[in-house]
Amino acid sequence: ALFFQTLCLGTDYYVDASGGNDANTGTSTGAAWRTVAKINSRTFAPGDRVLFRRGQLWREQLIVPSSGAAGKPITFGVYGTGGRAVLKGSALVTGWTSSGANQWRASLGSTPNQVFFNGARGTKATSQAGVNGALRWYWSGGTLYVYSGSNPGSTIEASVRPSTRSYGLVHLQGREYVNIEGLEVTQSASFGLYVKPAARYITIRDCDVSHALDGGLVVPTGSSSAQQITVEDCLVHHNNGGFKEGAPGVATYHEGLTMENVDGFTIRRTKVYHNYMEGSNFKRGARNGVLEYCDL
Repeated sequence: ALFFQTLCLGTDYYVDASGGNDANTGTSTGAAWRTVAKINSRTFAPGDRVLFRRGQLWREQLIVPSSGAAGKPITFGVYGTGGRAVLKGSALVTGWTSSGANQWRASLGSTPNQVFFNGARGTKATSQAGVNGALRWYWSGGTLYVYSGSNPGSTIEASVRPSTRSYGLVHLQGREYVNIEGLEVTQSASFGLYVKPAARYITIRDCDVSHALDGGLVVPTGSSSAQQITVEDCLVHHNNGGFKEGAPGVATYHEGLTMENVDGFTIRRTKVYHNYMEGSNFKRGARNGVLEYCDL
């Protein structure tokens, strides 16, 4: 039995945004990697675990590079103490100059679709003059204007929609036997956590998915079906920001939690709330699903 257990165990890899180095082996907390890009460039074996340090922040997209196997999933999880590890799709805006009347301005080359003030989603004004109260912002000609009683410093974040929207801040396409655990996925410029066909045997556990410009936790339809998708103990909220703002060039949206043409899914102990379009939707041939102990 001990010999069998040893065969099933993979290698643990550690990622530390503040203390890691991509030149390290990644195989201990003292020799952790630093970036998500390092993870994306690697191939992992069934049973491996990739562990993000709790309480750390990465402004990078995670593209799951490998599949596990039956009984030996690849896990993307967390280690250490503190809150969830955080992946953000927004850019930090700095270099503020006063424009008077509690308005501050900074350079931002592209039109933002969402602006956040200390994590709270702001409201877009229709003119610079409308930047006259808390959480209000306006962009024009490469300059972002925000309302703040003092220099915003490093408290303002902006999400800018890319030309292609069919990706997730955590992106799985065609992978199987993968677990995603303990992550906060927020402020994506497109989807939050995106599981594309023909993904199979995917488990998403104890994740917080919020403030995506498109849908939050989405399994879209395709030429084939995703199968056996499990979502447990998750929070899915304040997504579909593009719908709220009427982002230009957007013709379709997904819900906070979407299952399309999925053959076999379980949603358990999950709360979906305060999304800007629909909360949850199971559609386009989604079948063989179980919902239990949820607030949808």
